[in-house]
Amino acid sequence: MQANSEECADKFIQVMGRMKWRVFVRTDNNESVYQSHYERYNASPASHMNLIVSDPPKNAFINSGYLSTFEFNGNTGLKATNSYLNFSKVHFIFIPEVLCDEIHLTGGTFGFEKIDEIAYPRQVIGTSWDIPMRHQYIPQTFNTEGMSIALKPGDARDNCEVLLGGNWQDYAVCVTLSKQQALVLAKSNHTDERALFADLKKYNPYFVVSQTLQQYEAKIRLGIIAKQLQEWWKEPDVERQLLCFLYAATRDKPYVEPTPEIDVGMLALLLDIAIKIEVLRERTPSLLDYLSVVQNLFIYTETQLISYSPGFYNTVLNFLKSQLKQLVFLHNLEEIDSLEIEKKIPRLKLLNEILIAEKNFWQCISDCDRFNFNPSELITIKGELLTLIKSSYADNSFLSEEKLDVKLGKISEASKQIKARLAEFLDRDYILNSGLQLLAHTKFSQAKGQSFIYCMGEWFNVWARRISGISFSPQVLHQQAKCCEQIKNNLILLQEFYDTYKNGQFVNKNFLNEFDKQVIDTINEVKSVLEPPSLDIGRYLSERTTQLVALMGTQITQRGGTFYIAPITRHLDCLNSIRKPESAVSVYRVK
Repeated sequence: MQANSEECADKFIQVMGRMKWRVFVRTDNNESVYQSHYERYNASPASHMNLIVSDPPKNAFINSGYLSTFEFNGNTGLKATNSYLNFSKVHFIFIPEVLCDEIHLTGGTFGFEKIDEIAYPRQVIGTSWDIPMRHQYIPQTFNTEGMSIALKPGDARDNCEVLLGGNWQDYAVCVTLSKQQALVLAKSNHTDERALFADLKKYNPYFVVSQTLQQYEAKIRLGIIAKQLQEWWKEPDVERQLLCFLYAATRDKPYVEPTPEIDVGMLALLLDIAIKIEVLRERTPSLLDYLSVVQNLFIYTETQLISYSPGFYNTVLNFLKSQLKQLVFLHNLEEIDSLEIEKKIPRLKLLNEILIAEKNFWQCISDCDRFNFNPSELITIKGELLTLIKSSYADNSFLSEEKLDVKLGKISEASKQIKARLAEFLDRDYILNSGLQLLAHTKFSQAKGQSFIYCMGEWFNVWARRISGISFSPQVLHQQAKCCEQIKNNLILLQEFYDTYKNGQFVNKNFLNEFDKQVIDTINEVKSVLEPPSLDIGRYLSERTTQLVALMGTQITQRGGTFYIAPITRHLDCLNSIRKPESAVSVYRVK
């Protein structure tokens, strides 16, 4: 709106007198400050300022989303603007100080470095090189005073430059002068923005955006709210995750955190929730504990359980949502029952334990299916548990403390049984197949018919297959499975070391003879206790192969093929001191 009359100018004066203003000065050849719309910034502040380092995009300052200005700052900015003699117009941009989101830029350039014989300023990392989020509601002022800017000899740059960004155009009151008028005005040395505007009002102030004074004042009120919401959200004691969770859960939306520069509407709703929660906390000290438990339950159900059975666990989610909505959308705070909230906390914590137990149960079922392990007794257990879980979520009575205790005990016990049977199955399966896996291993199978180590692997396979059918306790079974894993890994590594040494530069035949003797002795001891198969072979082979790996590893590190040095002797002594495997002293029932 152009102020074409004294009456309009007086109305601007009234507006100007109601608040404190920041004044920005700019020079160009335009007749006025024109409106332009940007959804985002298209360059970093440093690129807009044309701080050239290496090979940046050319003319990044054009359509970047920023407007280069000088802050008036007691006439300093006007003098800096007037020093640009190639432009014919000077614009004064008045913006309410209360709305400005002040951003102090860091980094820039310092010193020079040559790239392809061209001297470029050296980049100094800082916020000036980052592309910020453009505020859609209020002005952003990017202060360059804290930046470092490299200058060549003879160059000069004023450090009171300010980049205008965000939504400054809705709030800008502008006056445009000719360069000659601006030079005359500078002699007045105005230090107060109101006195400056009183001197400028005769030059027809105008809005960048076409609007009435009433519309302008309404925008200022909304802008102040947007600024206050942003400042509130950035306070360190704001419980952002809890508020965003409550917002999402009570509105059936996915969890997101607001971007203050864009999501002002969401911030307003979050502030409403925060105010209500704070009031409720004064009446119910345990409220945060209650909300924390509900939040954990909700997130765990949604992320860990819903995929197993949407029907069951949507019941839980809907129940939790209803509890939260009762608080968030409560109109009469007198209706809140503090004692009832406190009573719910232990039950909800117990429900959390149950959901964890149910997750373990579902995982047990998944593991059994993955390994194709479904014996009849486990099928019965799983069927009973599924019926229990289904019936418990038939209505909201699943929060009954008596039902919760019973359910937790049954699910925990069933999961324990399933895990134990599955672990036994996997241990037995590993023992059965560990020898076959060894003999088929790429690094091991190539030694067939060429190595005593491979022969030891064959006898290990014979023993492992025989004991896999023996019935003994889960603890013993698991220990034998661990031994089989250790033996398999040791033999693969031992064969690899053996091949490396035999094909190396320094080979000592005496050492190889001694090594082969140790391997053959091991094989003979294993063969001697295979009828019936001794469980002690697992312990014996594990210890022997570990020492054989250490022996060969030590010899590989020797230079010149030296034999019987102290480390080798120690390993041989350890090998010879290993207790021989005991014979089986009982007859095992073979399944």
